[in-house]
Amino acid sequence: MPNTFRQRQPRLGHVWVRGWRSVVVLLVVVALALSAVVAFRVRLAPTVKVVAFGDSVPSGRACGCRGFVETFAAMRATQVGGDAATVNLAVDGDTSAELLSQVQGPAAREAVEGADTVVLMIGANDVLDPFARDLAAQCSERDCYTSAEQSVTVNVTATIRWIRAIHRSWVAVLVVGYWNIAQDGSIGRAAYGVEGMAKADRATTAANSALLAAATAAGALYVPTFAAFRGAGGDQDATALLADDGDHPNAAGHARIAEALFIAATAG
Repeated sequence: MPNTFRQRQPRLGHVWVRGWRSVVVLLVVVALALSAVVAFRVRLAPTVKVVAFGDSVPSGRACGCRGFVETFAAMRATQVGGDAATVNLAVDGDTSAELLSQVQGPAAREAVEGADTVVLMIGANDVLDPFARDLAAQCSERDCYTSAEQSVTVNVTATIRWIRAIHRSWVAVLVVGYWNIAQDGSIGRAAYGVEGMAKADRATTAANSALLAAATAAGALYVPTFAAFRGAGGDQDATALLADDGDHPNAAGHARIAEALFIAATAG
């Protein structure tokens, strides 16, 4: 009998179609996996938003450089592999009372609601008048700064609590201290002399004590800058870190403050 069994030969067209379908399915799976990875990275590393309030130091006056607020935000963003965003609402010449009023306004509310970190540096202008009276020997060493120190403590404490109420969830609040509330370095020594520089230190201590008390009372983190500019013992010359006015930091000074903030925020 003739062999009627004939082996079926694969049809090449069908094989070609099935192969391309497999390739297409594989590409779709890979694309979905990549999109999932990208979405996961976005969730893990969102934009780091830092909002700043305060006086002429955080505003960047007299520097013409990237200030410590922007530098600190960039450092935090690099740490988590994300992007940095800053809203700097610092105002030259502001006092703690003016800051408390500012944070109750719509611009501050909008900025704070989406913030990861809020930076406050305020109080120097509160103690300038007492410092002037101290220089003129119009008040006793003990009494010159009592009222201003109390006001800064009350106003900054209320400011921090208002910020937390606006945010409605946990937000890091960093309260930055001063190395000097007046002129420092060679400009300060020429302006005030040895005795006047000692009184400037007294005024600075009053402002920093108030800021520390407010941060402690409201659950914020106090970040000192005295050692960054003046050394741990206060005997370092700050001239190289100051702008030409002797009152505000230059680019190197802003970098020092940003570094102090980054170390404190990372540790705390």
